[in-house]
Amino acid sequence: MRNFDLEVIFPDNGMRSLADKSWKLTFETQELSPEDVAELARFKGEYLRLYLVTGELEKELTPPEPPDLPKGKKTPSQRLREILYVYWNEQTNKKMEFNEFYEKYINQLIERIKEKLAP
Repeated sequence: MRNFDLEVIFPDNGMRSLADKSWKLTFETQELSPEDVAELARFKGEYLRLYLVTGELEKELTPPEPPDLPKGKKTPSQRLREILYVYWNEQTNKKMEFNEFYEKYINQLIERIKEKLAP
């Protein structure tokens, strides 16, 4: 995963609907350095996730880089996925595929955590 932080302006005319019911968004930047232009060009044609934040971007919103793990050691998310597979395999009736079960379980967990956060 690569991150690129760029301050932009979202102009009044920067949003329009397309015939296939998708939307075209246009952003404007101030003058970019040649290095920033080159880095930005590397994202052309890729499927991206866009975070829109007004004001100064807080570092907490930027996803952290994955940790360097010793060979053979798993990340907590890898361990969670594996144990959920064992649970799905041993404790469910397998009416849904594992990937669907995993996504549903993780989304439920996320919602439970979000409910505990202050509004």
